[in-house]
This record gives sequence, C-alpha cells and structure tokens, in this order.
Amino acid sequence: MSYRAQAFLVDFDGPICSVFDGYPAADAARELASGVTPPLADATNDPLEVLRNAPSDQAEAADAKLCDIELHAVETSKPNPEFRELLKIIGDRPWAVVSNNSAGAVRSYLQRIHPESARVPVLGRPYARPDLMKPNPYLLFEALAVLSVSADAAQFIGDSVSDIEAGQRAGVHTIGYANKPGKAAQLAEAGANEVAVQGNSWWRSL
Repeated sequence: MSYRAQAFLVDFDGPICSVFDGYPAADAARELASGVTPPLADATNDPLEVLRNAPSDQAEAADAKLCDIELHAVETSKPNPEFRELLKIIGDRPWAVVSNNSAGAVRSYLQRIHPESARVPVLGRPYARPDLMKPNPYLLFEALAVLSVSADAAQFIGDSVSDIEAGQRAGVHTIGYANKPGKAAQLAEAGANEVAVQGNSWWRSL
C-alpha cells in the first residue's frame, strides 16, 4: 500500500468475518421478506436489500426483525483469519467498524471472537433508516467524528462496491478488499484507490 493512514474505518461483513456463513443470507432474506405485508417477492438473496425495499411504514418492524436475524447469524459467522493480522498492523492507531449490519450484531461478534476489540467504536445501520446505509457516506462521517480525524487522514477497508462509493463520497482513501473471485475487477472499476486480494499479505504495508 502506498498510503499510510492515521486511522482506519473497517467494514464488518467481509474484512472481519463472513456474517451469513452458518446462516445463509438467502434464508435470512426469505425470512425477512415473509414478514413484510404483503410479502415481498423472493427476488434477492440479500437481507439488506429486503430492508431497503420494505414499505416505509414497515421499516421499523423489518429492521427489528433483521437485528434479531443478524444476532442469530453472528453466532455462526466465519472469522476472517487475516483480520487478526490487520489488527496487529493497525496497532495503536484508532479504528472503527462501519457497517450496514446492526451495531448490536457487530458488538456481539467482537465480544465473542475479538474481546480485545470489544470497545472499539461501532457505527452500525441507523435503525429504520435504510436510506442512510452505505453507499450513503453518513456512517463514514459519523465514524470520522467519533475518531476525531479528518477524511484525508483515514483509510476505509471494504469488500463491496457500496463501500467504495461511500468512501469516495466521504473523501476517504479506500481499499477494496477482494475476498471472492471477480471482486478485484469490480472494486477497481468502482474506483477503489487500491485493491487488495485476500491471501496476498495485503495488510503488511498499511
């Protein structure tokens, strides 16, 4: 990496763990969609997209249900083995989790798997406001404020196009974390400042 940050923003699902590894995202999406009235068509395997598409008057109920689903899902989430190495490289520099998942689920996971990071700031999905999820930069601005750092001093690590778009809108240096085949090209096309491929010791020069 050519850019050394003073602080880090890290997405949760991907860089830290695979949230729906033990509880498939498709099952979570179907469960969430079935609770919307009338039930949403089974058109997505992403529960976050179901929340985005829920009628506005049902946003609170849908988000509450998704929070419960995510708390259940993180009990069997698959840790990313590279994340512990990333923590070593971050060292004493401040960092925060910035996630479209609920803050409660993120904290539950960190307390169980990374207790040393249990007090790290977590900026999770604003309750019943799916419009503020990434790619909206709202969460990144909130994280920068919590860490008391400027956008040009921070680096954001995320594995999705929406992460890269949010980082661009917030003016933060972005690293696209390619943890699946084909992602590197997608993240580069989205405008990531750098693209890191899982398994290539990408963290060592942060």
